Amino acid sequence: MNKALIKLVVGIFMVTAFTSAHAELFVNPVSKSKTGAWEGSGHFGISSVEYEIGASSPEIDRTFLGATFAYGMNSSLDIYGTLSYTLEAEVENSSTDGDGIMLGGGVRGQIPTNMEVALHGYAQLVFIDEDYGGNADGEETYLMAGVVAAKALDKNIKIYGGLELNLIGDLEVGSADADRDDFLGFRLGANFIMGNLLLNVNTALIHENGIFISASKAF
Repeated sequence: MNKALIKLVVGIFMVTAFTSAHAELFVNPVSKSKTGAWEGSGHFGISSVEYEIGASSPEIDRTFLGATFAYGMNSSLDIYGTLSYTLEAEVENSSTDGDGIMLGGGVRGQIPTNMEVALHGYAQLVFIDEDYGGNADGEETYLMAGVVAAKALDKNIKIYGGLELNLIGDLEVGSADADRDDFLGFRLGANFIMGNLLLNVNTALIHENGIFISASKAF
């Protein structure tokens, strides 16, 4: 594996992550389990998601750790379930923070195409239950979907990018209702094969910021 190329790709994602958007996607969108087989992964991420509450647009910062398991339904489609523990959840400009749980699932798969790049689609539904400190609790349901194009740089490195949509983002904090601020985003990522493990780094672009890192293994 070209170590210089790895450093370059990871460096690009680390830089863009802190001037970018990140709706929490808890699965590697361009991986694929064999039919009847499983893929298990552990992940870590940070995100700052902007919400719209009336005329204001506060952000919620999250640091989370979790696991995802994907099952190969057939040669084209996987289903997956995911569970993350929010290590820290904080509303913008608040002096307190708390923790929480994010539970969800979804589908991912390869889209048939005659193009020189591979197309992959995904959809994810997540339920969030968090404490922000100061007696402020939040519950959110959000649905997202996306399509990315992937290209192998060599046998160990694959990069991808494409469109992502926040279809539903309904957050309730006390008596207030909020929605995720942006509908459209762009996701960028890269996969690195490291022995029996597949390392994934990804982020998304528009207005929020964050980064997601996972390591997965088929079994």
